[in-house]
Amino acid sequence: MQICTKKLGVSTFVLLFFHIFTSNCTPNYNHDQTHYTKIHYQFDPSTNSSNCLVLAEEILKKSLHIGNVSRWHVEKVSYPAVRGNSIDGDFESDEFLGSRLLEIFTPHESTAIEEESHPTRKEVGKYCDSVNYVAHQKYEASSRGKGKSLEDNILKLVDNGPSSNRIDVVFMGDGYTEKERPKFFADITRLVVETFYASTFSEFLPLLNIWAIFTPSTDSGISYPGRQKNTTFSLHRPTSGAPRGIYVRKKNAARATCRRLGPSACDYPIIIANDEYYGGIGGEFAVSTSSLTSGAMVLRHELGHNFARVGEEYDGGEVYNGVNSASSLQSVGWRAWLDKNSSSGGRGRVREERMVYRILGFPQNDLDKREVSYTFRSNGAFSGGGWILIVTLSGAEEPGSVQFLLDGETLPWTSRGTKDKSIYSWTNTTHPLSLGRHTLTISATDKAIKDTSLPLPHETRIPRSIGSVLFYEFGNPNEFQQSDDVISAYPTWNAQGRKSFRPTNNGCLMRNMSHDQLCSICKEEIWLQFLRRVSLIEDIIILIGEGGNSTTTKVTLEIIGLGQFRREDQRIEGERMEVRWELDGKERLELRDQLDIVATQGQRDWQVVVKLVTPRVRHDPRAITLHKRKFFIQ
Repeated sequence: MQICTKKLGVSTFVLLFFHIFTSNCTPNYNHDQTHYTKIHYQFDPSTNSSNCLVLAEEILKKSLHIGNVSRWHVEKVSYPAVRGNSIDGDFESDEFLGSRLLEIFTPHESTAIEEESHPTRKEVGKYCDSVNYVAHQKYEASSRGKGKSLEDNILKLVDNGPSSNRIDVVFMGDGYTEKERPKFFADITRLVVETFYASTFSEFLPLLNIWAIFTPSTDSGISYPGRQKNTTFSLHRPTSGAPRGIYVRKKNAARATCRRLGPSACDYPIIIANDEYYGGIGGEFAVSTSSLTSGAMVLRHELGHNFARVGEEYDGGEVYNGVNSASSLQSVGWRAWLDKNSSSGGRGRVREERMVYRILGFPQNDLDKREVSYTFRSNGAFSGGGWILIVTLSGAEEPGSVQFLLDGETLPWTSRGTKDKSIYSWTNTTHPLSLGRHTLTISATDKAIKDTSLPLPHETRIPRSIGSVLFYEFGNPNEFQQSDDVISAYPTWNAQGRKSFRPTNNGCLMRNMSHDQLCSICKEEIWLQFLRRVSLIEDIIILIGEGGNSTTTKVTLEIIGLGQFRREDQRIEGERMEVRWELDGKERLELRDQLDIVATQGQRDWQVVVKLVTPRVRHDPRAITLHKRKFFIQ
């Protein structure tokens, strides 16, 4: 008698039997896999050439073959290597000019990757004049804290499975000294709880692994203008005054650090600055700070870009693209999500929510030096509606330290008690603006207390300053839905006043950063992006000779923990996993939704089909939520 087990995944083939008869104990099977490559592309105008750095190259446990897709089929995703808001200050030109990330998906069942005829190699050749690779580096003694082992510097905060079939999120820190090692792990743990457990990305946890890697810096904190710090990744703020963007100088050091986890375990690198104020950037690295007030807020927003490839929704930016943006009502891509109770009138019907802007201001103004004042006109055509004012304010921790006047009338304002950048808003539906000129004035008062304490950790003054001023008028309830739960077509304006459309009013953190939720359209895109990389089928385990009967074979399906297989506290209403078993192309109905089946001798050409049924995905034309795996028994 013999017993033969085999995992049809990345696991090692293991044979367990009393006597070895390999010729009769080798199940045949077919892996549908995908070759995945991620490249950093940089165009150099001085040489008119493009330089590429391969950041990742791995085999995914799922197929690109949907329908009659060719075995030479190529899919590409391209997006900026650095995402920033033009209002955030002086960007360094080399950060943005011609710098992009390119992801390439090709079927793995083709020519060897080393050969020039491989579709990935051909695709890379279209873009890259030169190609380099991020080296696989291991911890060296000089890169560790004194007496610290590799395990002391790496902590796996969330472990949901092998990196070969999970999305790996990797936190690194900059500006943490060896003495601040406990602070680093405490900061990262807090940010993970606030970002991945408390709300925003909690539903995606079964697909994720989350890591923290500590690399000590010589100096504590990050660089500001006029004050340089010696840190591992050289994070720096390019502008003084109010906290805004933070950039990475030592990118290769960050890449090498992340790759210490292995070639498949650095999907989304994050760098957290040891700094108590607002700031960050998106792109190849999601950058935020350890701020108690804004660290998680910025991180959620930047990860929204990275996870879902969605664009901005706030007003006054430069680039609006992705599934959450439409240049016209005719091009709205979220018709499957339109709310039947909204002014759009239900699925497929699109109508613009009636709203206009009166002020799109980004003064970055120090209120201690001068006030901010705007004069604008209203056409008086929004009776039954109202107006909204939204401002970002820094350095105003004292009550009453800033005054807001609209046509000479004081607007009520309560400080949040922090110097960090904060978002404040006013909505008025009882007194719509009258026809004519109106004036909004924002000024500092004498109620601010002079800071006579010890220097701040970053040794830089945070002034009372206004970052942005946005003022809108909107229509009556039949013309404009204020509810954040309604999905429709809401206008958005870029820096030049050109209009596009977004799905919700303020119900998405891609527009309202103080919100902790993404809209349904952005969530759907994250699911589709993640399920391009992660297979619902973990493994198929075949046990030949079950119960001493050489004519029967037990087959066990291991699937990912979604739907009814989620932890009880993570379950989503209406989400379930469906399982179908097909023999010689026909479904065995009696085996529906079973994870363990018994096959008899002569039954060899099998396929298992697993589908994620979820209310989070309404538009899936490529059947990304449907995963298949063939296997053979002989």
